[in-house]
Amino acid sequence: ARVLGPQRRASILATLYMLRSDTSAGVRQCTLQVWKTMVANTPKALREILGVVLDQIINALASGNVDKRTVAGRALGDVVKKLGERVLPEMVPFLRKGLE
Repeated sequence: ARVLGPQRRASILATLYMLRSDTSAGVRQCTLQVWKTMVANTPKALREILGVVLDQIINALASGNVDKRTVAGRALGDVVKKLGERVLPEMVPFLRKGLE
C-alpha cells in the first residue's frame, strides 16, 4: 500500500472487485484468485474502498457498453450482499449524485 499510495491501491482494488463480476468466467476466476491473494477480509476491504467502488459502478452503469452495465449491476448486487443492508444508507447518496 505504501508503494502504490492509498488512492492508487483503492483504485486497483475497486477495479479488481468490479472484475470479479465480469461476464467472462475466466476473467472472474483469475480476478478472484488475485483478490484473495491481496485481500484477507473482503467486507473490511470493501468498506475501506466503498466510495471508489461506487464511483466505478456508477460510471459503468452510465456506459453505452452492455457488458460494462451488466458487470456494474452484478458488482452492485455483490456489494449489498457482502456488506448487507447497513451499507445502503451510505450507498444511496453516491448513487444519487452519480446518476444525476
